[in-house]
Amino acid sequence: MRKAFASVLAEGLNPDTTTLAVVMTASPHTISADRKLAAALHLMHDNGFRHMPVTDNGIPIGMVSIRDALGSELSNFEREMVKKAELGEILG
Repeated sequence: MRKAFASVLAEGLNPDTTTLAVVMTASPHTISADRKLAAALHLMHDNGFRHMPVTDNGIPIGMVSIRDALGSELSNFEREMVKKAELGEILG
């Protein structure tokens, strides 16, 4: 919501009259609820976003955020990102 509000203000639009359709992501990446948090973190990192809708049989049921990974899951993700970068350097 903060990003949408910031987008509205940055564009000089009135938040009282601007509809969500104007500022929303029309076809966001989603992840199913049965996937691991690490999978969501990889998708968010690789695609450059910090939030992603969670779905159950294609129906939105929630939202996952990078902040949800604070703690051990974030540490594991950071280690995987270092390994991925090292592998990229080796493979060129």
